[in-house]
Amino acid sequence: MKSDSLRRVFVGLLTLGSLSMMLGLSLARDGPFGAATGRVRLSKVHEAPGNTWLRAFVKTDSDDPRIHATLNECGAHQTAARGKLSDYGLPYLVSAGARNVGGDKGVLITVWFNGPIAPDVEVWVTVTQVGAQLYGQPRRYLRVES
Repeated sequence: MKSDSLRRVFVGLLTLGSLSMMLGLSLARDGPFGAATGRVRLSKVHEAPGNTWLRAFVKTDSDDPRIHATLNECGAHQTAARGKLSDYGLPYLVSAGARNVGGDKGVLITVWFNGPIAPDVEVWVTVTQVGAQLYGQPRRYLRVES
């Protein structure tokens, strides 16, 4: 009986982990300096005008400006399989800043590419924001700030 309950909990945790990865978000966990760290997935749906950068807002429930973001992984699997990956740019720079969007506190992430973005691009960014309670699903953000 106990074994069956443990198996259900384990399967539930695996399902939750898989779901969070499919949605392009990661649950907060302890990171450097006592801050929560998460992995965020950006894709073509976050593309900005000009086809050379991705931008998304990620809800964290924190407005602390102490943020660190690094590029993690990048892929364009279908494009690479067709042998045309050289026609597209690679991510070379990431920036992140605290924002309040529609009453939601979080992080605005921008990833710049050195050329056009592949149609099936997928970029993972590791983000640490002091005070983050969660890392929500990335939302496309295109407002140009002055």
